[in-house]
Amino acid sequence: MARATFAVLATILVIGCGQRDDTTSDEQSIDPTDYIRTKGPAPQFLFPKQVECDRPEVNDFIRRFSHTCLKGEYLAYRLLVSRQVEPVSRESFQKAWEAVEQVRILSIAQVDDLTNYPPPVYLVEATVAMREPADPPSREVVILVFQEGREWVMSPAGRQIRQSQATSQPAQRATR
Repeated sequence: MARATFAVLATILVIGCGQRDDTTSDEQSIDPTDYIRTKGPAPQFLFPKQVECDRPEVNDFIRRFSHTCLKGEYLAYRLLVSRQVEPVSRESFQKAWEAVEQVRILSIAQVDDLTNYPPPVYLVEATVAMREPADPPSREVVILVFQEGREWVMSPAGRQIRQSQATSQPAQRATR
């Protein structure tokens, strides 16, 4: 159950309707009929400028991923998840929308020593505030962003990576 909860939280890491950036997305949905509809207000997404890393394409991927989720495009979301992991189910994706109130990106750090992923790999930390009632009321979430072929993708960070690499320090290199 904890693994499923973490996967859902990693999915919504960059979801939010009240995002605080000025980017827009002109991308077309893979299936314009497959949108997640939320009950109540959608989560807020906060990505402060001072947290951005020095690779614009990584920042752009995080925004693209968030806009895909913001639009509730489940099938498009699945294409942005690494082939190394199984994306969360459509039902879990929708539950995340309903459970999360706010996602705030805390840090993005390049990680140099992860052998199971093609470099460069970026560790993205966020805090997720849950809607009432929730126990705990907020959770820390960590994902990895890296390239598969020429495409940037995301993957939830495993427990060992989260424990050894998490920094909560903006835009720095993480090493073991």
